Amino acid sequence: GFSNSIHQEVASGPFCLLVNSPWLSVFALLFFLYVLGLNLYCWNGIHFSWSLDFVFFCLFSGLIITLHFWFRDLLRELNKKYEILLMVLFLVFFLFLASEGLLFISFFWASLHSLSSPSLGVWPAEGFYVPDPCELTFANTLLLSNAAVSLGGAFVSLEISSSFWVLFSLFSFILAWTFMSLQIKEFRIMGLSINDSVYSSVFFFLTGLHFFHLVVGLFLLSLFFWGCCFPT
Repeated sequence: GFSNSIHQEVASGPFCLLVNSPWLSVFALLFFLYVLGLNLYCWNGIHFSWSLDFVFFCLFSGLIITLHFWFRDLLRELNKKYEILLMVLFLVFFLFLASEGLLFISFFWASLHSLSSPSLGVWPAEGFYVPDPCELTFANTLLLSNAAVSLGGAFVSLEISSSFWVLFSLFSFILAWTFMSLQIKEFRIMGLSINDSVYSSVFFFLTGLHFFHLVVGLFLLSLFFWGCCFPT
């Protein structure tokens, strides 16, 4: 038909494009609305008459659905053995890892420099709550490590075609969600603001970057469950 002729014309060109796949644009629009809603939620002068939790849940569900359809189209193109597409995906993933490594190195460098530099004050400052490493921080470490172990068990179960991968994946999702909840609770009880000092700014940048990676991991796990429940 007409769609097949368009696909053959584009596929035979010098570039490999996903034809009739607007899902990435839809994802960008939904993600923009999600971030805009979070900014409005954090701005105390804005009040809405509807439930923000329901709106955020609908936007999150829309992000998962659009990612599912976009990955579906991407896998369909991968099945056609386009070598250029595999090279581009590898290059993009490598650049992503390099940028993440540079971010973590810069933030850790700034944090260690601010801690090792001499100052006239005493650290921790007055009103700053330092969490006990043997309490909430230790619990978060156990949760995250167990989530990583259970996720590895899910991948192993998937490779050997075992049905336990569903249990392992669900367990890792619950552990990661619990970790994020405890992390938010820890932020609330610390009594530290991002504009207090250099240390607080770097601290929130580092923890926020790690929190963002957890959110992306939850996105991927949700996408994995959606693809298994609604195969196309």
